[in-house]
Amino acid sequence: MVDWDLYFQTLKELNIKAPLTLHIEYSLLEKGEDKLSLPRQKEIITGKLKKDFDFIKEHLRKYQLH
Repeated sequence: MVDWDLYFQTLKELNIKAPLTLHIEYSLLEKGEDKLSLPRQKEIITGKLKKDFDFIKEHLRKYQLH
């Protein structure tokens, strides 16, 4: 697992200013969710992506990298 605090602290210490991307390697839909309506699937996927995005935003704020 990633030590996110160490990662963002290192970015700050090294004064790295570069674009960030979000790469996901986990399933965005759990077993059975693929049978749900498309709007419900989009809602589930959007919720998971938002959670990850909010996590990154919080760490950028925490380490004053925004």
